[in-house]
Amino acid sequence: MYVGHLGLALGARTADRRVPVAPFIVAAVAPDLLPWRAFHYLALAPVVVLGAAAVAAAVWRSRRATVTVALLAASHYVADFITAGVRVWAGHESAGLFLYDRPFADLVVETATIVGGWWLWQRGAATPERRRITLAVLAVLVVMQSGFSILVADRLIA
Repeated sequence: MYVGHLGLALGARTADRRVPVAPFIVAAVAPDLLPWRAFHYLALAPVVVLGAAAVAAAVWRSRRATVTVALLAASHYVADFITAGVRVWAGHESAGLFLYDRPFADLVVETATIVGGWWLWQRGAATPERRRITLAVLAVLVVMQSGFSILVADRLIA
């Protein structure tokens, strides 16, 4: 999943609106930011648990936010299972739905994830100005995802 991870982060942020959106974004994309991709070589379950715990430790405002951040970090692998595929166990082939091989289906799933997360997030925007900002965020995320899907489709056609 590309930009869909950010949609999940926006939606998860509703768990505790006192916590800025940044920790949720970091939790959603953290596995892709690691300089080493341990989950490709190790058993997935322990890596998910340890990674989620490490990311969640950064959030201290509320138990609800901490648990949500941990679940969000773990959800990265579920989302990747849907779009790209992941290695569930060391030495095994990747498993998943491989929507990247079907760019239009990937675009639909990821855009729905983005819009759903955005919809949950924007409900907390109290002023018209903030609502306009959230709409701009939605537009940028959808354009980014569309660009990724076009690049993937172009790579498959070429």
